[in-house]
Amino acid sequence: LDKMEEQSGLSEIEIKAGIELQNEFWRVAIKNESILAQKSRVKWLKEGDLNIRFFHSMVNWRRKKNSLKGFQEHGNRRPTLDGVQFKSISEAQNEMLAAPFEEDEIRNAVWECGSSKCPGPDGFNFKFIKAFWETLSVDICRFMSEFHANGKLPRGSNSTFITLIPKKANPQNLEDYRPISLVGCMYKILSKFLANRINRVLPSIIDE
Repeated sequence: LDKMEEQSGLSEIEIKAGIELQNEFWRVAIKNESILAQKSRVKWLKEGDLNIRFFHSMVNWRRKKNSLKGFQEHGNRRPTLDGVQFKSISEAQNEMLAAPFEEDEIRNAVWECGSSKCPGPDGFNFKFIKAFWETLSVDICRFMSEFHANGKLPRGSNSTFITLIPKKANPQNLEDYRPISLVGCMYKILSKFLANRINRVLPSIIDE
């Protein structure tokens, strides 16, 4: 059907048949996804980047799985997005999102983070940062400004610790734990800051 579509296009009946076949394919694939995912992870851990053929097959599989052949609008099938009006941000909103990072905004992001959460690889929590803000603010603001100017993070700033948290008393098996990632404070500050800025424009582009 894909070749026919490229060469001469498809009739409405053939399009519907293709959609039904694709839906059936993914219905069966999803049933086996858990097993396949586990096998692929094991293979990936064993062979890594050495298995180029396997790597490309996984990329192609995910690309096909996530591809869109069309969508429904008011009951009618649209194979393309031509003529569809999407919401967009204004020029003023764009300037706000791209504006330099001010210290007051950075401080607000810091104070919105929980003070007593476990520290990440840097060994600090936000209670310490808030207590010594006058001393640390210069370095924190420099980190934020460099990210704004270059769009890159210093090596290691997004490193994490993975630790296991017991789900119940007296855990015995691996499934009795859940893994969590402990991220450093600098990365959390940047994430909170960016989230706060984005939240200011979301209501104008996403319906409630």
